Amino acid sequence: MKITFGAIKKDPDFKKEGLFLLKEPSTHVSHFIMTTLGIALFLIFGYAWTSVGVFGDDKSIGIGIYLLLTTLFIAVVIHELIHVVCYPLSHLKRVTIGIYPLLIYALYSGKLTKNRLLVVYVMPFLIISVLPLLYAQIFDLNENKNLLLKFLAVASIWNAGCSAGDIFGIYLISRRVPRGSVMVNNGPDTYFYSSSRS
Repeated sequence: MKITFGAIKKDPDFKKEGLFLLKEPSTHVSHFIMTTLGIALFLIFGYAWTSVGVFGDDKSIGIGIYLLLTTLFIAVVIHELIHVVCYPLSHLKRVTIGIYPLLIYALYSGKLTKNRLLVVYVMPFLIISVLPLLYAQIFDLNENKNLLLKFLAVASIWNAGCSAGDIFGIYLISRRVPRGSVMVNNGPDTYFYSSSRS
């Protein structure tokens, strides 16, 4: 595993013969979709956590701006580490952790099945955003409105909004990549081919 600084780079020696490029909307359309989806997820999870009562009866959530920003940073780091753990651990040398202004990303340069890549995309959303909310919905939290629970709630909300790119990717792969395909990335581009290919 290596750490790099800057935008996602393409491998100039990448061979794409026999591969199909995953067709995506234009950059502007994709950004619009992900921004809209991110805001929607942020608002939905914010409302869901507020309805649970984790922030109490007052309109203020009782968390300072410093803790809000700290929670955002921690949620993003854990989000990317979950991606890494979902990649084949025996091939961690193919994983790149990238740091770019306002962006941290984890990229795998090896081959993954379609289903494995879908798991990679969905797990941070499930673990950080969905599971804590389900826990809060199931168990009585009236006596447990503490700082740790508020931290989990804020992390869940932040992460939901930041998962828009993953959710959009799941939609594209589910709709446009045939079942049983094998997928491989070259920088920001995603390619696929049939697993039956020799």
